[in-house]
Amino acid sequence: MVIDYKKFELYGKIVFEKAVIRPPFSKPNIMEDEACFLHILEGVGIEVSENNEEKVLAKESILMKCGNYVAKMRSDKEGGVYSAFAVHFYPDVLKTIYHNDLPKFLKSNDKDLVKMDMTKVASNLLIDKFIQEFLVYFDNPSLISSDLLELKLKEIILLLHNSQNGEAIKLILSNLFSPQQYSLQQIVETHLYRNITVEELATICNMSISTFKREFKKAFNDNPANYIRAKKMVKAKELIKQTNLRINEIAEECGYEDVSHFSNTFFKFFGKYPTFYRLT
Repeated sequence: MVIDYKKFELYGKIVFEKAVIRPPFSKPNIMEDEACFLHILEGVGIEVSENNEEKVLAKESILMKCGNYVAKMRSDKEGGVYSAFAVHFYPDVLKTIYHNDLPKFLKSNDKDLVKMDMTKVASNLLIDKFIQEFLVYFDNPSLISSDLLELKLKEIILLLHNSQNGEAIKLILSNLFSPQQYSLQQIVETHLYRNITVEELATICNMSISTFKREFKKAFNDNPANYIRAKKMVKAKELIKQTNLRINEIAEECGYEDVSHFSNTFFKFFGKYPTFYRLT
């Protein structure tokens, strides 16, 4: 549930926003022609892309290039909230504020294309100061002008470019608007053992749930729920046989948050609960 939401627009696009949410909360985040810098103020954010998943804790930041994402918002304490600050980058807005003369590091370079769609941004005194100072404007919107928004966009781009993990960020910045293409099979295999729903997989594939199920059937000759559950159970059985991991750790490795749900599913597949299966 959204408790509070504030935004600033530039040339008809949302460029800065702040949200306070009562978790747990999830939403699709399809960025076809957009990139995003996200800073978690409170709680925990989990960003799931076509080929990766990143957990972002409070006071941490992440930079995401255009692509298909699912955003999961969680609390890091009982009764807590999730709140975040975001900056959105659009090619048409950037071309306008730079008068069609983009800095070299924002220009696409095909030879630098890599399968990297997001990266953590190391904590940085200047970036932290930028965020804290900008948050004041949400409570004082009369202080904001289009000129100031342009300056602030340029400022955060330069701060990111000069940050500690600059090489990864530079690669993403130079390909902010060049999406990496992934097949349905690649996306499914990447997320097989994560805590992700069929609906969320469909979102990441940028398909409706009916289209996703139809294409999944063509690719794997099974429906998504059956195929993914079976793969998880095979992995669980191997981990029980070959490792000394505790059952709750194995459940987590196979993408289950609820250990009892994991144990019941295992029983349905193999006729024994995980603990007894290990003993025999």
